[in-house]
Amino acid sequence: MNRRMLAIIAIAIALLASSCGTAFAAKKPKPVYQDGVLKDFRTEQQGTYCSTNGDTNGTVRARTDDDGNTHGTVDANTTASTSCSPRVVAFYTVVVGEHTFVLSPIPKPISIGKMLIPFAGPMMAVRDAAQNSVLYGLLPGTPIQMVNKDGTIYIKVGKNESEFTIVSMK
Repeated sequence: MNRRMLAIIAIAIALLASSCGTAFAAKKPKPVYQDGVLKDFRTEQQGTYCSTNGDTNGTVRARTDDDGNTHGTVDANTTASTSCSPRVVAFYTVVVGEHTFVLSPIPKPISIGKMLIPFAGPMMAVRDAAQNSVLYGLLPGTPIQMVNKDGTIYIKVGKNESEFTIVSMK
């Protein structure tokens, strides 16, 4: 082999070795759950959530003149109804080691067909987040496990897990 061929092989080996090193370095360790306990829970009303449903029916009468300008009238009837509900937020106090956390569940997006909707309005999101939380309906003293995965807090009870946001920490 000539020197040029040896240089190319050496560069290829160096590139292969460096890419393997970064692949191994990029692998993150598996998050470790910490044991804790549900200490307390509470709900608070934080404003209201209102929704309005309605229908509009009507007729448009329009005319376009020779210059391209359109003029006309609209006759319409609209009926609507509005309903409001209290916006209730759930707060769970958990103790992990020497730290006390106040957590609130993160609403899950809703999928309709192939669309992913962040949530169906603030009230539904908050209510459903609380009721779909692994901590919903549990009593103080229930053992939990907590982990921080890339900045998001997960609470696990048995095999079920929910996402939470940290409201406060001591």
